[in-house]
Amino acid sequence: MAQIKGTGILERGNIYFLYRPKVQKEQARGERDVERFYMVLSPEGKNIFREIIIGQKVLPDICRPQPR
Repeated sequence: MAQIKGTGILERGNIYFLYRPKVQKEQARGERDVERFYMVLSPEGKNIFREIIIGQKVLPDICRPQPR
């Protein structure tokens, strides 16, 4: 089987998901209570962290059953 040129694992590590609730909220009870959503990448064997802020327009819609 032929391998596609340029593919492979660049690095291994951990992925963490964090959020910051809106002002005056201690915790988020739903998506409307979230002010910022972050993804943090922590490569294995390196002492660095990459923080990615995920915008609301990037998140997928949540599938909900339609009322009949």
